[in-house]
Amino acid sequence: MLWIAASAVIALASGAANASAAGLTGSLGSGAKFPARTLVLSAPAGIPITVPDIYVWENGGPVDYLTVTPLAQANTGDFGVELVIDQSASMSGAPLAHALAAARAFAAQRTGKQELGVIAFNSAPTTVLPLTSNPSAINRVLSATPRTGDGTNILPAVSLALRQLKAAKIADGAVIVLSDGASAGGARLAAVTGTAQSQHVPIFTVGVRDRSFSPGLLQQLAQQGGGKYVAATGAQLPDVFKSIAASLTHSYLIRYRSIIPGGRHITVRVHVDGVPTQLRLGYNAPAPAPGASGARTGGAAGAHTPSHVTPPHAPASKATTPQGTGPQAPPNQLTTLPLFAQTVAGWTPTAPRHSFWTSSLAQLLVAVCCALLIGLAVAILLRRHPARHALRQRVGDFIVAGHRELETRTPGEGMVARLLTRRRWWPEFVGLVQTARIRRTPLALVKRSAVASVLVACLLSYLTGFIELGILVVLAAPFLLRGWVKHVAHKQRKLFADQLPSNLQDLAGAMRGGRSFVGAISAVAETSIEPMRGELERAMTDEKLGLPLEATLSAVARRMQAKDMDQIALIAALNRSSGSNVAEALERVAEGARERADLAREIKSLTGQARMSCWVLSGLPPAMLAALSVIAPSYSHPLFHTTIGIVMLFVAAGLVVSGWLVMKKIVNPES
Repeated sequence: MLWIAASAVIALASGAANASAAGLTGSLGSGAKFPARTLVLSAPAGIPITVPDIYVWENGGPVDYLTVTPLAQANTGDFGVELVIDQSASMSGAPLAHALAAARAFAAQRTGKQELGVIAFNSAPTTVLPLTSNPSAINRVLSATPRTGDGTNILPAVSLALRQLKAAKIADGAVIVLSDGASAGGARLAAVTGTAQSQHVPIFTVGVRDRSFSPGLLQQLAQQGGGKYVAATGAQLPDVFKSIAASLTHSYLIRYRSIIPGGRHITVRVHVDGVPTQLRLGYNAPAPAPGASGARTGGAAGAHTPSHVTPPHAPASKATTPQGTGPQAPPNQLTTLPLFAQTVAGWTPTAPRHSFWTSSLAQLLVAVCCALLIGLAVAILLRRHPARHALRQRVGDFIVAGHRELETRTPGEGMVARLLTRRRWWPEFVGLVQTARIRRTPLALVKRSAVASVLVACLLSYLTGFIELGILVVLAAPFLLRGWVKHVAHKQRKLFADQLPSNLQDLAGAMRGGRSFVGAISAVAETSIEPMRGELERAMTDEKLGLPLEATLSAVARRMQAKDMDQIALIAALNRSSGSNVAEALERVAEGARERADLAREIKSLTGQARMSCWVLSGLPPAMLAALSVIAPSYSHPLFHTTIGIVMLFVAAGLVVSGWLVMKKIVNPES
């Protein structure tokens, strides 16, 4: 019995094996509306088909958005099989039980999201299980034995299976008929097989050898339907169905987008690296007609003419071009998407999904927003500031920093200034600008940052074609400005901390020379450099205006975040209230400040490698995304044009920022 089953399996697979030995084989797929196209390809054993190794041309030109999906890893809509099972009276008992066992064996071979449907028939067909990839539903239907009935009418059941595959828009499908064969054919047979050929759906038939066995119609159906016919006993059916499943899922589903206008005959040429022959197929593209629904596959508009040929000159490498096209770059290299990205992002380029960002409404909204932002930027730049109040001018003459510092404290009377002063973060930002000693006022920095962000956003959107990048630049501009100001302020504070020990030593020396505390500070301010000089002069100016010396020194400590200045303020308060040895106290503070500075430098040198790793690891993901957007835009396309891609983009950004903050806390000795 085993050798009989083995011979049936070998007979079923012999055609595929011979075809594989000859080279690349395949056919046009279905389930896609022109210009989206599908192909079903098979390569010789041991030669997988992947995106970098396959080239597809239509009328000599490379196609767009090519993807490759192994049918063994099919997604929803990629692959479906309709089992058409005879439940006539002649199949009652053991034959029907063996048929259901074979169906269960076939279902067990399913991988990925392959869809399965079951149609039972006697005198009329009945849909037992619509096409589905739900394992529970499939097992539940195949575990029950249906009732048998009178009559055997195969062709209506096959026609129903073809209609269901077409309605489900299955890219690659097959119909497997299991029966003992007693039915009528004639003209109806030609109609059914013609429909199968137009849909590119092969029909496999399995004849059950019982007392009512009649193989004639089954053989004709398989021969004209582009499939295979196998006859087997009931015990051999599970092995036969397993072999059919293996032969069907050995292929690959190729999706792409045609670049040829409709209404023309299109010749498709396919080459796979490692296969010495090419595959040539043909179909008539549907003519573009406004309001017409069009054909499902493009071949419905006219006769398709598939033919497997071996051209005399197959391309020897990736640089080889199709005949008659002249030198050109290898096709599909910049418009391909790997299988993992298609699976994760859920993006199917051959059935293009309309993104909101490509719609006319989105483009109109973005154009209006860009026009408003550009107009606002121009208005801000051209707007003349009103004259400063006379009192502000007179007071500014007595301040060391002059009018610029006073303008920094009170940013003006314009609309933008009034809007900014109401924000909670504005006073802190003004203080950071003062500490950083930036020549521009805070208001001027905000205006120039807004104009620069709009210009950069427009330029990036134009160069990359991604409006989202421009929007991200505009949204990130305020945070980048604040981060830059904080960085400059931090450098000034660090420089102040480095200058403090030596200046405290000079201050103690001036005190020992007989100067007063205020006089000693003024003397040190004259000989020191920025930022120490500016801070001490500001403290002396405030003291001349009537503030206590300890209050002015405490203000310097807050601005420069210097804990040692708090101690100096305390020393000034004690000296004013009760007197003390100020010179000795200043020397002790200077000694402690110098030791802390030495310790901070040592820690910084020890954590240098960790800090560099923090920046490298944080900058690598955005750098790779930017490189992919320029080198291979189709790889990054799903991140900006699918819902799950946008969500993943924000999640990834959050994870990168979180990791950067954590690593920064680890290597920062002050945190």
